[in-house]
Amino acid sequence: ELEDVVTGGLRAFSQHLSVEMIMGTY
Repeated sequence: ELEDVVTGGLRAFSQHLSVEMIMGTY
């Protein structure tokens, strides 16, 4: 379902941002 794909994408994106912030590579 499209909503599931969007939700999964947003979750992966937010997790990626969290990792970037933790590692301080930004």
